[in-house]
Amino acid sequence: MSKLAEAMSRAVRRESRPIGFSSTATKTNATMLLLARAPAAGAKDAASSGADAVIGGPIERGANGASGSALWGAEEPVKGREGARALRESGADFLIFADDTTDAAVLLEDDLGFVMRIDFDASDTFLRTVESLQLDALLVPGLEDGGLTVRRTLDLRRLASLARKPLLLPVQPAIDAASLEALRDCGVIGLVVDGAAAAATLRSTIDALPPRRRPKETQGGGSAVMIPAGVGAAHIDEPHEPEPHEE
Repeated sequence: MSKLAEAMSRAVRRESRPIGFSSTATKTNATMLLLARAPAAGAKDAASSGADAVIGGPIERGANGASGSALWGAEEPVKGREGARALRESGADFLIFADDTTDAAVLLEDDLGFVMRIDFDASDTFLRTVESLQLDALLVPGLEDGGLTVRRTLDLRRLASLARKPLLLPVQPAIDAASLEALRDCGVIGLVVDGAAAAATLRSTIDALPPRRRPKETQGGGSAVMIPAGVGAAHIDEPHEPEPHEE
């Protein structure tokens, strides 16, 4: 599992530590990841502003202070498996790529996370085929005007449900908490912004989000999109029910 996949898994997991015969929550993770695009000169500032990952970089390890090192991902073209290996050896944790211009051998590189760009008009057949690829997430087109419509939520749910991959979505830093909750229910696990200032603005909104709703708690009797590969709603820890003792 790549470091990006591990970070996504933490974002959907309710952590608790058992005390005696019960469990008491001891730590609450942010329920969405924050990724900031930044050039090398601004990568450290982006990480220090609260980004979980920096796209562009590279960054110096430890740049995120006491909260741990931010991840670093590249969005540049990579040629062949050798290029992917060189990227990993330079310290990158993941690569964002386009399906029609990237050598398939790139995906053979171990320990490097992969995020593929995808459009909303991708066919159902194509999306079901995407499920077979070893991808950590899909990067979808952003919200053009910063607003979230019902139609867009349906587009997002379609991508996440058929490809069975979590989604990363570029947003405006001033997006409101209610929209983030709606995006979260659609399978969006990571938000992408440009620069350190935008990351700092969005960080507090993400951290203040309430816990993820379980599928039965969604409005209208529907269910939240299930994100697979160890980072889905199905993997959120359920309260432990003690087994009955035999008399």
